[in-house]
Amino acid sequence: GDVSLTPLVKGDGFVKVGADQNVFAAGAKVTLEAVARPGAFFTGWSGQATGTGSEITVTLDESKVITANFGSGYTIEVSSSNGEVRVEPNQPTYPKGTQVTLTAEPADNFAFAGWSGDLGGTDNPLTLDMTKDLSVEALFGGAFSIDSQIASGRGQIKTVPDQNRFLAGTSIGLEALPGAGFKFVKWDYQGLQLDEPIIPPFQITENISVSAFFKDVQDPKVTILEPIGGVTGNENISLRGLVTDNGTLAAVTWLRGEEDQGVLELAEGKFDLKGIVLLKGENSYTVVATDTEGNEKSETVNVTWDPIRTLELVDAPEKQEGKRINIPVRLSSNGDVGGMTFILNYDKQVLKDPILVWSSAADTSINS
Repeated sequence: GDVSLTPLVKGDGFVKVGADQNVFAAGAKVTLEAVARPGAFFTGWSGQATGTGSEITVTLDESKVITANFGSGYTIEVSSSNGEVRVEPNQPTYPKGTQVTLTAEPADNFAFAGWSGDLGGTDNPLTLDMTKDLSVEALFGGAFSIDSQIASGRGQIKTVPDQNRFLAGTSIGLEALPGAGFKFVKWDYQGLQLDEPIIPPFQITENISVSAFFKDVQDPKVTILEPIGGVTGNENISLRGLVTDNGTLAAVTWLRGEEDQGVLELAEGKFDLKGIVLLKGENSYTVVATDTEGNEKSETVNVTWDPIRTLELVDAPEKQEGKRINIPVRLSSNGDVGGMTFILNYDKQVLKDPILVWSSAADTSINS
């Protein structure tokens, strides 16, 4: 069968029904929207519907009576010249106690000077509780700006008060704050060179341009991760590590002993040089990092190569003549040697089918 929908209103407002009728088939879904008139606000639904949203959808499984409730509220009227006032939340009326924030936004070349009308003071933004109708004007005056730049190095410029534009005659203070590892060098203040980081308070009467100069005084940091130093039996190593700097690196080089090996390439602050062949005994490797200000730092690692076994010529003259040529060979090993292969290269016009004869020192043997 059919059912009916009866929308009622309590307060200053009206209800918009999604369908232009009040009799519907049972189970129909209908949308209702509560609309407040100027000076009023919607407070919620009652009867056979609940909620505080201004728009609802109801299912008519039976005849229903639904009431839209409206309350009266306070208004706030704002005005300004040479700027704007932002109101949050921005609505026609406000229930008693609603918290509202006013933000004065000056136009170019102007600054906020204060509030007048039903409000006073210079707080910006200003937050208040609505307890009555208000009429407020934001006052703006001609203003000056400070163009501040970091000319070199890293740091920041602190302005007191911390704002972009200042009313004529406002007392301003400036301070140069160096970044980590940097020191203050000087100001360029309207063409004047000042060497103190704090500029005492002064009254601003024109647009001002200032530049702060900082210098990097911190050494780069070099960390060699590999090799770790000490004694190794491996002949080949990698030189791996990190280089960091608070400023800008100019160059990273490496040395083998006292001999410069050239530039060490970095990838995201890391170096990894593979395939370095150790010399027998102690080997020294140094990584040197230099930044653009000339700060330098190095780190050195010492590696001693003690091979597990070695084979070397011992006191063999460079030139020998005769039918018998002696080639002394020394084998050093921490354990047994499973085998060795020797290749004899010779000129067949000089030697014809040479015979190789092994002999060993005392207490040693060679199986050939």
